[in-house]
Amino acid sequence: MLRELRISGFALMDGLSVLFEPGLNVLTGDTGAGKSTLVGALRFLSGGRGPLPAGERREVVVEGLFFRDAADEEGILLKRVGDQGGRTRAYVNDEMVTLARLRETASGLLAIQSQGEGQDAVEPHRLLRLLDGFLGLEAPRAAYEAAWNRADAADRAFRAAEASGSERSAELAELRRRKDRIDQVAPRPGEAARLDEELALLRRAVEVRTALETVYETLYEGEGSAVERLGGAVRALRGLSGIASGLDGLAARLEEVGTLLDEIARETRELKDRAQADPERLEALEERRHRLRELYREFGPADEDLAGRQAEIEERLALLGGAGGDPAALGRERDRLAAEALERGAELSRARQAGAPRFAAEVLADLGRLGLARSRLKVVLTPRAETSAPFAERAGPDGLERMELLVSFNPGAPVLPLRSVASGGELARLLLALRGRLAAEADVGSVLFDEVDAHVGGRLGSVLGQRLRALACGRQVLNITHLPAVAAYGDLHLKVEKEERGSRTTVRVRPLADEERLEELAEMIRGADRTAVTLEEAREMLAQARRREAGAPRSRRAARR
Repeated sequence: MLRELRISGFALMDGLSVLFEPGLNVLTGDTGAGKSTLVGALRFLSGGRGPLPAGERREVVVEGLFFRDAADEEGILLKRVGDQGGRTRAYVNDEMVTLARLRETASGLLAIQSQGEGQDAVEPHRLLRLLDGFLGLEAPRAAYEAAWNRADAADRAFRAAEASGSERSAELAELRRRKDRIDQVAPRPGEAARLDEELALLRRAVEVRTALETVYETLYEGEGSAVERLGGAVRALRGLSGIASGLDGLAARLEEVGTLLDEIARETRELKDRAQADPERLEALEERRHRLRELYREFGPADEDLAGRQAEIEERLALLGGAGGDPAALGRERDRLAAEALERGAELSRARQAGAPRFAAEVLADLGRLGLARSRLKVVLTPRAETSAPFAERAGPDGLERMELLVSFNPGAPVLPLRSVASGGELARLLLALRGRLAAEADVGSVLFDEVDAHVGGRLGSVLGQRLRALACGRQVLNITHLPAVAAYGDLHLKVEKEERGSRTTVRVRPLADEERLEELAEMIRGADRTAVTLEEAREMLAQARRREAGAPRSRRAARR
């Protein structure tokens, strides 16, 4: 679960720290208060895109502390930093890692389900992944994907061998030029950020050294320094030891201050020694930074972009470099691997066909709980191509078929493709049912729902709240909602709001106590003009949610404690 989130320099979020709890955490707030920004920060932490630092900030910093379960005492700390040039650095437990490693780690800790995804959630490849997860087909799917990757690589090698020699030679020359360009510079992860820091120090070395010398002399080296005077104060108090307990306590605290001053003085001396005017070093670093900048301009603004392009170039070089063999031999190898992939794909297809009716029944049951009890749903699995078609047409990265949902939300109406029959509210409820299935099957400790109740009327709020609370059994659910009846089911209620600090506007997120929660629910019901009637309505919402929680299975209640 996500225990703590810290955000600095991210839009209007600066110096923000949020503590979350197990179970269902609901987040509410006015439109524009910053709820979407919070989701954006979590996406950035998970490896997505983020904004440039806000205001005078030099960096965007987002940190998240996760715990896998109740027995996990150390936790996993994810951190991502972005600078004004769009470059980012990623850390796992304070160790710098690649963006790919950060994404992989985050994917095992947090799943984000957003209403902004719209019908992307019912795209064939997403539906197939959902079906496989529900049916427990991860192993046969992984076996198929591995076989398909081998066959696809062999097919590309065969086609490359058949390409004309002049085309291949031209591409090889360009790829080698790019590889040589990167190899000559040999960039290291995080090097640009370290160079920027040292360059800033060297460019103002005289000014920095003068200031640090003043600090060091004041703290430690000069006559009557702070450390010297503090030591005298400690000795004076120690001479009064035993007269009063408070005196001993003061002496101990002053000794702690002395230790801290010693550490500051040591760090000041180290920085002072580094701040040497060194024109040759400055020139060398300027040249190195220029070469890196030129490289980033050609291949991408961030370390991870450069690493990705480098991997692509080397893979393509290996493919083309080995393509000079016998095309007939490559073709036979491709056919052998394609047959293996098709065999694996057929096994996966049979398992999908057998389990599809059970998946449809489960989704229909969820729709019934969401107020669409008379719906009908059919899972259709259609082959990608005829069996006589080439391998590239018959097989894809997700299998040998495409998946579509046929649905009818009204009695007597035929089942038709989802895109042609769903209204906004019906689609929202179906997506919530599918996302609920995704969350239930996801092997993660935390799931974030970003206003998945959009387009759903208030009458279904209580039903949605119960569904989300049920999903929070054994995992943490974070839910951003605009429905008061959903918010009433939260184990923890957090409010997102803007506040002014002098001339600055920032976003804060705070937990609501009982009375504050009543007022927030009342405002969600009737707006700022809340009355005694709306407060009573809010009180009844909370009471109803608690009554239903009391009636939940014991295992469900225990899972949240």
